[in-house]
Amino acid sequence: MSAKSIIFGWKIIFFLGFSIVLFAILCFRLFDLQILKGDFFLNKAEDNRLFSFRIAANRGVIFDRYFQPLSWNERVYYYRENIESLYSDEKLLFQDEAMVVLATDEARVNLDFARYYLPSESLSHTLGYVAEADKESLANDSSLALGQLIGHLGLEKIFEKTLRGVEGSQTVEINALAQQRRNLWLKKPQSGNNIETTLDPILSQFAWDALGDQKGVIIINDAKTGELLALVSKPGFDPNFISQSKSLDEAAQQERQEKITNWLNDSKQRFFHRAIAGVYPPGSIFKLVTSLAGLENGALNAGTTVVDEGVLKVGDYEYRSWLGRAEGEMDLVKAIARSNDIFFYKAAEWIGPDNIAVMAKRFGFGSKSGIELLGEQKGLVPSPAWKENTIGERWFLGNTYHFGIGQGDLLVTPLQISQLVQALANNASICSPHLIKSTESFCHEVGIKEENLELVLRGMLAACSSGGTASIFFPHNDTRLQEGVNAFSQINNGAIACKTGTAEFGGQDEQGKRNTHAWWVGIIDLKKFKIYKSENLENSEKTISDVQRERWSKLIEKHGFPERITITVMAESDEENPFKEGSIDAAKPAKEIIDWILGE
Repeated sequence: MSAKSIIFGWKIIFFLGFSIVLFAILCFRLFDLQILKGDFFLNKAEDNRLFSFRIAANRGVIFDRYFQPLSWNERVYYYRENIESLYSDEKLLFQDEAMVVLATDEARVNLDFARYYLPSESLSHTLGYVAEADKESLANDSSLALGQLIGHLGLEKIFEKTLRGVEGSQTVEINALAQQRRNLWLKKPQSGNNIETTLDPILSQFAWDALGDQKGVIIINDAKTGELLALVSKPGFDPNFISQSKSLDEAAQQERQEKITNWLNDSKQRFFHRAIAGVYPPGSIFKLVTSLAGLENGALNAGTTVVDEGVLKVGDYEYRSWLGRAEGEMDLVKAIARSNDIFFYKAAEWIGPDNIAVMAKRFGFGSKSGIELLGEQKGLVPSPAWKENTIGERWFLGNTYHFGIGQGDLLVTPLQISQLVQALANNASICSPHLIKSTESFCHEVGIKEENLELVLRGMLAACSSGGTASIFFPHNDTRLQEGVNAFSQINNGAIACKTGTAEFGGQDEQGKRNTHAWWVGIIDLKKFKIYKSENLENSEKTISDVQRERWSKLIEKHGFPERITITVMAESDEENPFKEGSIDAAKPAKEIIDWILGE
């Protein structure tokens, strides 16, 4: 066999071998594509042939205590320029325009929902708002879609999954040009669940107005259950401006963005929920806790007196009263009424800081209340052990003095102060504050003797009566106090039990002064009062307040109203008035609220 024949033979073998290998590869690839990965490529092909449109779910409604909507949805309509295209341009339609198009060419109208809120900033922090899901939310919740609205802040956020519902979808067949060919199947959306709150929006709005231009907090609750009727933090924001992005044209969108940016950069911290997240020194309000700590451990009693000579000297240090002058002999009731610092300096010394701290914690200070909102702070109840372990310093007598009058390192939230007053109004039974009607009121005894609670309440009644610190309430109480009856009988008769506080914080200025926040807390029983009505007035005589009161009184007739409420007011120091006073800046809004409720 010649060399040429051998070479030709090897070429034939190589060609046959190569053909066999190539054929085997092709067979394997066909097996892989059709058998092993057939379902995968079938689904890919189906995905290219099918397209699903999202159908928005109707978000649940948030109701007030009278079952009136606080947050609800309204339909938003869009006109589709090209119904065959998946990505057709759309323009916003007014409702009357949408009705016309729907009657003739339903396929050209897309439907969505816009979230609306009662037009009031007074509820903004508590209700929250909805906005498009952010990157973090999308990463943590696979059920969310890009552009979907979800709750931010307040009840909208904490009850997001309850309110959201389940979106539906419309699946259509498309061609290679992404044009719709036919509708295939429809998955209907599921509406979210509603929630009913304890909030009174009319009372909340009046409380908001009563604060005027002040930054601050007003909390009103049912003394017997802990239900919150008002949880006002000022300043606030308009949640409609944030949530209604889908119902605005281009110009309105620009205005909206600018306004939200201004809010975020506002030095007044509009999105800060002061009622639950703000921590402040309580000042003289805390003297109520110091009083009960002393009475319960025997360091104080009804006969305990301290002579106020205007200044208390301890070695090289001097501790002065807020009044700046001597007030003479003080017993506990008078010391509470006059908010006498000298009495409570000595009382705190006799009681001891650890005993005061224990009593504070029994009333919920230093712990979260468990309210149905995010962002609640615990505050701080100091003690000798805390100071040594945290700061690395020993506790001095001066620390005890400051602790006893609600100053020093002590920090509380307005909601915690509200809990304290609610417990005092409810026979020393503290109830967890809550915003949802279906939440069971969880109350427990603090463990205060009846005679000790009586002394403290007598001091609070005296604070709102002639000779006390809340002079604006003297006319109210002086006509209602009765001789020879106990404190709860006085409250049942309509007298107000209250306490004022002026709390220092920060460093001293050139005159040696510190800025101050203002506090006022009070208990008022409404059994003896009939809610004022304006129905007897002619329509031409009625003010906006009269109209609101008339509507409010009708709601109360139908749904009822708590027999006893507590009110907590905190007016925050600001640049315009850095030195707030409890007897003026906090007491005045409280008086306006009570007068409005009673129609006086």
